[in-house]
This record gives sequence, C-alpha cells and structure tokens, in this order.
Amino acid sequence: MEALATFALDILGEVAGGRGGSVNDLPRYTLGLIIWGVMLTGALNARRRTALLRDTLLIAGFVVGFARDFFMLVVTVLGLNNIVSADILALFLPPIDNMLMLVTRAVIAAAFLHYFVRPSYISRNFFILTLGVCAVMYFVIAHGWWNAVRADSAMQFEQHWAVWFIHYFGASFILVSIILVLQQRSRIRIIVAITFTMYFANHVLMLFNLHTGQLWEMVFLPLRNNLELWATPIFGFVYWREQRDQHEQLQAEIKQTERLELIGQLSAGVSHDFKNHLQVIRGYAELAQIQRDQPEKVEECISEISDTVDRSVALVNQLLAFSRRDTVEKDVSVNLNDVVTDLTPMLSQLLGPTYQLKFHLDASSPTIKFETTELEQVIVNLVVNARDAMPDGGTIRFITRDKIDEETVQLSISDSGAGMTQGTMQRAFEPFYTTKPVGEGTGLGLSTVYGVVKKHSGTIDINSRLNAGTTISVNFLAATTKVNLQDQHDGLAVLGGSEHILIAEDDSSVRNLVVELLTKAGYTVYEAHDGYQAQELAQQHQKSIDLMLFDVAMPKMNGYLAYESIVSILPGVPVAFMSADTSRVKGSETSYPHLAKPFTRSALLRYVREQLT
Repeated sequence: MEALATFALDILGEVAGGRGGSVNDLPRYTLGLIIWGVMLTGALNARRRTALLRDTLLIAGFVVGFARDFFMLVVTVLGLNNIVSADILALFLPPIDNMLMLVTRAVIAAAFLHYFVRPSYISRNFFILTLGVCAVMYFVIAHGWWNAVRADSAMQFEQHWAVWFIHYFGASFILVSIILVLQQRSRIRIIVAITFTMYFANHVLMLFNLHTGQLWEMVFLPLRNNLELWATPIFGFVYWREQRDQHEQLQAEIKQTERLELIGQLSAGVSHDFKNHLQVIRGYAELAQIQRDQPEKVEECISEISDTVDRSVALVNQLLAFSRRDTVEKDVSVNLNDVVTDLTPMLSQLLGPTYQLKFHLDASSPTIKFETTELEQVIVNLVVNARDAMPDGGTIRFITRDKIDEETVQLSISDSGAGMTQGTMQRAFEPFYTTKPVGEGTGLGLSTVYGVVKKHSGTIDINSRLNAGTTISVNFLAATTKVNLQDQHDGLAVLGGSEHILIAEDDSSVRNLVVELLTKAGYTVYEAHDGYQAQELAQQHQKSIDLMLFDVAMPKMNGYLAYESIVSILPGVPVAFMSADTSRVKGSETSYPHLAKPFTRSALLRYVREQLT
C-alpha cells in the first residue's frame, strides 16, 4: 500500500512539478502557461460577442494567472542558468508569486460570483475588498520579507510569518465564495463550488503543512500543485458552458427583436388593409339588410363578407407567425414558390406604391427542408433590406431555381439600389452592423437571416457592385418528399345531433353565435360566460352532458383550468377547446383538440361531431 501511495504521488508530482525544486517547477509552469493561454484565448473570443462585466473580470483573472506562470517560468529558467543569482531572486520572488496567486483566485472568484449571486453589488464589493487587501498585503509582506532576508539570507519563505497570513486570507475568501455560490443549488453551481473547494484545499493543505513543521511536504506539495493546476480547466469548462448558453439566448433575442421590428414596419400597411376589410364587412352587411327581399343579392353580400374574413384571418396569422417566439415544428417540406406567393400581398403593403415586385419562379414548384415561419422571416428581412437600398423606390426581383446540382434550391432576391462596397459585403452578416444612420437600423436583419439559414444547413451569398444593385442568393436543402396538400372542402355535408353540450365562452357575441349554430343543428346547449359558471352548470346537468366545449382564454379561470375543475364531476366526458391562436398551445395541452377562430358553421359542426363520435 505504501509503495502504491508513493507511486501515485510520483505520478502527481511529475504532472504538476515533482516534489519541489526549480527543475521540477518547469513542467508545472509550462503546463499552467498552456492552460491559462487556452482559457484566455477562448475568453477573448467569447467577449467579442458579449461585453459583460463578469466576462471582463474573468479575462482579467486569466490574464493574471497567465502572467504569473509566465513570470515564474522565466524566473525559473534564469535561475537554472545562473543568469540571476538565487539570493537576488529570493529577495523579491516569493511575495510576487504569492500575491499573483491570490489576485488570480480573487478575480476569478469575483467573476463567478457575478455570474451566480444577486444582487450584483455583492460580487462588486467582494472584488474591491479582496483586491484592496491583496494590495496592502503585498507592500507589507514585501517590506517584511526584504528585511528578513537581509537579516538571514538562508531563511525560507515558508518560515516567515507572511505565509500564514497569505493562506489564511486565501482560505477565508474562497470559503466565502463557496457559501455564496451554494445559496442556491444547481448542477453548474455545484461544479463551481467544487472547483473553489480545490483552491480552498490548496490553502488548507499548506496551513496544515506549516502547522506540522513541513513534515509532510513531500506529500502535500504534489497534491497542492495538482489542485491548483487542474482547477483552471474546470473553470474554463464552466465559462464555456455559460458562454454557449448566453450565445444561444442572445441569438434567440436577436431573432425575436428582428421579428418585432418587422411587425412595427408592417403595422401601418396591415392596419390600413384591415380597416378596408372591416369597411367591406360592414358595408355588405348593411347592403344585405337593405336587399333582404332579393335572395340572390343577399347571397352575393354574404359571399363577399366570407371572402373578406378569410383575407383578414390570413393577415392576422402572418402577424402571429412573425411575433411567435416558441419553436415551430419543422415541416417535412415546404413549397418555396407558394411561400413567396402567399407573402406577396403583405410585402406589397410593406413596400408601398413606389416599389414593384417581379417574379421569375421555377414552374416545377421547388420544395425545401425549412420551417415555414422562419422562411417567411428570411424573405421579409431580405425584402426590407432591398427596400432600404432603394429609398426612392425601385424594382425587387424574386428568382427561384429548382434543385441546383440536384441537392439545393436557390432563392435570389435582387434590388436596383446603390449596391455595397467590398468592405460592407464582408461585414454584412455581423450582428448589429449597419450602414444606416444612428437610430434608423438595428443591424440585425442580415445576421438573423444568416443564422436561420445556417440552422437549416443552407448557405447565403451576396453579389453586389456600387451603383449596380445587390443580389442575395439563399441556397436551401432540397426536400426529398413532396408537400402533402390536403384539400379542405368547407361545403361537405354538415352533421348535427341531439346530444347535450356545455359551452364556456366569455365573449357574449361569440357565445351567442355558437349556441345558435349548435341549437339549429339539433343540439341542446348549456351556456356559461366563464369557468365558474361552467362548474355550476356541470353540477346541475352532470347526468346529461355529452361534451364540454370551452374557450381557452377566459378571465378568472381559463378553459384548461375550468376543465380540470370539472373533470371529476363529469368523468369520461370529452372536452374540446376553441382558441384565437392555436399555434401557442404547448405542453400537455396539445393533446386536447382545438378549433381555431374564426371558424365557419360547417367547421364548427364537423368539429363537434368528431369529438362526440
């Protein structure tokens, strides 16, 4: 057992500096220099994306750690080659080495406290206090050590009172860091606390070694050196994880910000269009009343109203799609031409009358692997960029090409604007880079497009010349399956029934309409204006109710909560929901059937019949 322990200590010693001595310090400082350098390079690259205080602190800690190992490596080499005498090194080296060690750990601890501990003034005060103490300690210890060495040149730094003070202070602030980090428990916090504990153990082992008169120096030194050396990569791993999560969150926020910016630009055109739709609905409704003695005229009015409602629904759905933050389920395939065509009315409203859209779409109807909502966002962003390049109006061209090299489908959007310089093209996809005046652009448009296209394994290219316009070409992966198109025939036979239905809907107009439609189809309806009244009706008619039909969004108690409160009263009775935005349904609620508003009479009756059969 003793031989095994000795062998293990020898291995640890070889990794992190042997059992002491200048020659054995060379591999430790060299390896430490490499580790600090890797961590510093990674932190500097990450800081290009974010400029938070905690990142700056961590970079500072890595810089100090790198500087310490570099300094000690140089000094060790100088000492081994007798370029600088050992007596001179002994005068200044120990205080500098120990203070750099304390400063490194204090700055790294402050950085991670800033990550995990709130309020932020705790980490700020921790940083100021520890760095202040380190500064004072250095001057006091350096002066005391200088005098001690001059009095006794054979004195070792471990014999000086300063060593006790250094390691007591180091153990104290590291212990405080561990306590603060573990105020809340999570896997990443526990990893950071364990890594802090390695630093803490380093100080404790040194204090114990001093207390025993350095009797266990040959054992404790390899352990201490390894604890100090390998704590750094763990901190680097934690930092990399945090940076990755922050980057993903930032990308999501950039994407959402760009969507909201587009909504703001669309709002003027959409509101104009929507008011026109309302005018058509109101006008034809009044006209139908005036001509109610002429059935054919009334039918024409109703047809116009129905078509206008469909166009209004399409507008609302497009706005919802652009504002949606949740992940959209990926389509098996999407028809690129269809998406371009469907977006055309909205793009026309977005651009205004001074812009002309021209289309050269491949007749073979190319299909691509892409999310429909994100494809719409890509197209709108590129069109907005083209519009901004032509402030006085112009022509925007859409070109699709089916299966270039049999693997990709290309969409090209061209403008006749001022074009880009070579420098602008090289930076066009950088987040927040914009050539527009301050306050007139976020610089997120093309970077968002780039991120979305890359996520779907596509590519994007820019071809532009000054005063000759710009063409942006996006290459999508071609879909291997065709788009599944399911024709929905609203004129199918409408089914009624004689069952009893409990309805909960807070909007009186919608509730009255649904009750009227279902009653005329033969159903018996119990109507409630909210979830609480639905509970009362369920209790009163529990033996006769065959179906619950609830609106999702209701005040006081939404449809899901109302169902949960009633299911014990009506066990086994099916439930169905109505919602103005079924795309926002998520989690376990997706298992319930949902009918999207607005719906037609036949859609409602088919939906109810499906739940009852």
